[in-house]
Amino acid sequence: MNSIVRRFRPQDAAVAPSSRSRTGLWLNRNFMNLWGAETISQFGSQITPVAIPLLAALTLDATPFQMGILAAAGGLPVLVIGFVAGAWVDRLRRRPLMIAMDIGRAVALIAIPVAAFLDMLSIPLLMTVAVLTGIQTVIFNAAYASLLPNLVDRAELADANGKLYASMSVSQVAGPALAGTLISLISAPFVILIDSVSYGLSGWFITRIRHQEHHGKTPGETTHFWREVREGLAALVSSPVLRAVTASSATINLAGYMFLAVYVLYMTDDLGLSATGVGLVYASGGVGSLLGSVVARPVSERFGVGPTLIWSAVGFGVFGLTVPVAILVPEHALPLVIF
Repeated sequence: MNSIVRRFRPQDAAVAPSSRSRTGLWLNRNFMNLWGAETISQFGSQITPVAIPLLAALTLDATPFQMGILAAAGGLPVLVIGFVAGAWVDRLRRRPLMIAMDIGRAVALIAIPVAAFLDMLSIPLLMTVAVLTGIQTVIFNAAYASLLPNLVDRAELADANGKLYASMSVSQVAGPALAGTLISLISAPFVILIDSVSYGLSGWFITRIRHQEHHGKTPGETTHFWREVREGLAALVSSPVLRAVTASSATINLAGYMFLAVYVLYMTDDLGLSATGVGLVYASGGVGSLLGSVVARPVSERFGVGPTLIWSAVGFGVFGLTVPVAILVPEHALPLVIF
């Protein structure tokens, strides 16, 4: 999940725990359970994006068109419900919703190893699982972002986000590499079973959170769902900066999904990489994200936010050229793709 930045509202402060200046968050059982759930869930979330495409490519001999549809299925939930999920979740109790989403993702994913055992695996099944887990992940993330400020003091929020982001960074590096290695050793369906269990454990941690939760809306606040959605879209459209950043992100994401649609096929069929090699490639992206987060602030302070965004996008495209070049020197394919 992404690092969370959320504005405190009066009701957030009212239900936050008392200050723990000497012990920090380590004795805050509610936060520690949330952190445990998030850490386990993040590792699982990094396994599935590697395991499902590899399963489609290596076991089901998926065509490029099928791989494209599978990639689209994974991204569709964000496009369809991402912009309304926050407003909807704000009207519900987050903890029960997060538990339900964890259970739902565990059930959806377990369908893959069961189908493999029954010799009923198919591309449509993988697409269905990708859509279901994607929808529940969007909702889980929205609920999680709303719950965190209610579990920690205002002064502890930065520390809490730092711990959560550390888990995310480690999982982005270790998760894909672990997935590729495990797929080589015990097969993709069994690895997806492990992912299913991870979501079950995440839900168990969340059940251990003891917190009298309040709805996100106070009686004096508006309860018009679609009005809030329209207000959010109006704020986006009216801001030149937000419009530009959103358009840039949308373009990069569109191209990225086109790229990912055939990426696994390219690495396995054309470059001859093993499942372990594919996992290392995905893990390198996590290393890049971690390094980028470290240097982002000093670089933006030195050159400005605008130039940093522009040249980061340019560099993203330029260094991406090493991927197609790798086919010309297959003996160096893995380091070129990782680079």
